[in-house]
Amino acid sequence: MILDDFQCYKSKVTRNTTPFSAQLGVKVLDHWTLIGAAPGHLLVDIKKVQSACAPVDVDGQDPTAPAHPEHEVGYRMRVAPDTAKFSRVLNQQVTNSEFGNLTLDILKPTELLLVSHKSLTMTPPTVPGAPVNDHFSCYKVRTSRNTPKFVAVPANTLSDQFGMADMIALKPTMLCAAADVDDQQPGAESHAGMLLCYKLKRPSTTPKFTPLSPVLFNNQWGLLSTDVKRPDQICVLTQLVP
Repeated sequence: MILDDFQCYKSKVTRNTTPFSAQLGVKVLDHWTLIGAAPGHLLVDIKKVQSACAPVDVDGQDPTAPAHPEHEVGYRMRVAPDTAKFSRVLNQQVTNSEFGNLTLDILKPTELLLVSHKSLTMTPPTVPGAPVNDHFSCYKVRTSRNTPKFVAVPANTLSDQFGMADMIALKPTMLCAAADVDDQQPGAESHAGMLLCYKLKRPSTTPKFTPLSPVLFNNQWGLLSTDVKRPDQICVLTQLVP
């Protein structure tokens, strides 16, 4: 279940605020565990906040997106020691309306996105009670050998709650599957839609992003005060090609 594309910003916990409490042995079920890339599920350790993702309007395709309340906070994800590892999945064909078709190798878990509410004031946001969007488990990707490479596209106009700017999509970085996290979202692992994320580059004609601090987020792992530093990736609704 995906309603939004997202623009993700490099982020970190604000200095001299409550640090993020590491979450160890988090259980993750998603499309890749369903097809056997890990036996049943993954157990992952979450130790660091690394991104904040805002619903984004890409080139005017969804003008309502900047007003949507649900964001995604990205946490660095690593398979827990002494647990079942992830087996690479090769030559997966994907497609999306923004950037077209690619064949990708799915390499390793890298980031977990949790649905979150946001506040730009000091009033703490609420925890999303019944999220519309999914949580996502994201995997590092590369273009499969002997298949067409991604060609950087001209600047796209991206508009979200943090601003509007023209950005260039350089290359795919990670593929994110809807995920059931710690048995809190049963059935999410069967949702078909995915997010494919691409590295962003700022054209010389686009002003630098002014960092925002503090930006408050709240989700099932608690309240965070973050510094939103700069645009990093665009993540768009993507389908696997059967």
